[in-house]
Amino acid sequence: MDEFENLGPELKQMRDAGKIEWDPETGIIRNAKDGKPFSGDNDPFMYLDPDTGQPLNPYRTNTVNSNLQQNGQTLHNGHANWDYSGYQKSNTGKFDQFTDIDGRILKGHQDGGLIAYNPRTGKWYELDWGGSTTRDYGKWNGVGGK
Repeated sequence: MDEFENLGPELKQMRDAGKIEWDPETGIIRNAKDGKPFSGDNDPFMYLDPDTGQPLNPYRTNTVNSNLQQNGQTLHNGHANWDYSGYQKSNTGKFDQFTDIDGRILKGHQDGGLIAYNPRTGKWYELDWGGSTTRDYGKWNGVGGK
């Protein structure tokens, strides 16, 4: 809500200048030229190999994510690679908070809602999360959750 209050005048100015289409009721902002929606923050879940559809190895994941962050296309690492295990002993309150957030995100994608793009085919498609909805750091491999 603070964002809306702080940026509202700028959004109105951009709308009036014909740069964006903005619906203050829904908050949806679209490019005025092509009608495509803008996103404030792309939240990656995991990166998949475009040929096999399998999760990338940690080195390739870090390379892809670093490139996307440098280009401003995402602000943080993929969710499947979120490692908050260090809080398990150092800050149990934070660990419990992150476990709750993590579980809700993982469970929320059990029946779809993950949008994937294959750069080889140029196609978008929807996926669901078929992995675990909790992280047992003794078994969790950081990618794929199985």
